[in-house]
Amino acid sequence: MEAGLGSDRTRRTLYLLLAAAIALPFFAKTVIPPVVGREARALYEAVESVPPNKIIVLSLEFEAGTIGENLPQTRALMNHMMKSGKRFAIMGFDPMGPVFGQREAEDLAKRWNRPYGKYWVNWGYKTAVVQTLKAMIRDIPGTMVTDHRGTPLSKLPVMDGIKDAKDVGLIIDVTPSALYEAWMAYFAGPGGVKMGVAPTAVMVSDIFPYLDSGQIVGMLKGLAGAAQYESLVFGRDARERGITWMTSVSMTHILIIALIILGNILEIAARRRRTAT
Repeated sequence: MEAGLGSDRTRRTLYLLLAAAIALPFFAKTVIPPVVGREARALYEAVESVPPNKIIVLSLEFEAGTIGENLPQTRALMNHMMKSGKRFAIMGFDPMGPVFGQREAEDLAKRWNRPYGKYWVNWGYKTAVVQTLKAMIRDIPGTMVTDHRGTPLSKLPVMDGIKDAKDVGLIIDVTPSALYEAWMAYFAGPGGVKMGVAPTAVMVSDIFPYLDSGQIVGMLKGLAGAAQYESLVFGRDARERGITWMTSVSMTHILIIALIILGNILEIAARRRRTAT
């Protein structure tokens, strides 16, 4: 019997095409350049504007379930901060976030020659969200006390001159949850600190009102936001993680659209043949 669209052979062919579309960007030399949105550009410019005497707080609230979006966002932001020599601190109210952040930072520190303790620090996992944020407004070293290794912050050059909220140039919350609202309510708002958010794609619509009101200065919209940010840091044709991963997603979407069109053409042709007979 002739193989139809629902046959096992056809299904195997479709799965093979899908696997090829996903894998091709990881081996090809070209990528699909992302179109940069105003939200990603605004966050990029906010990072650029942080002066040398202030620190950027990178709050990482994600676990393994969302690393497909949150990890490329984290890496894109760290690449920018290390490339431009910005001081930054990793922390998180989720235990795994700072762990993932430490791994990425250690890898990128070799690329940019940005040693730990001089350009960046990991404050580690913190509990008691509200109490911690309120205390940080008045006294950051007294609230954090040590880094994730137990080293007193007073011994780390990256913390020189960092005392309270006035010394924080920007907060960026990389998160799959609404914890960014706590940052706005208990630190960014009362402390007068600019804030950006890097959420998963499903959260984006919830954050636009805060962008429109100016409570948040910029946003990375899931994996696409990470790719857009990397294009600002390295150029539109860079083969960085976010751009490569997003190219893989785009290739998959193109294939699915092409298959839908092809399926409709074949169905119309089959109907005409049946009508003719």
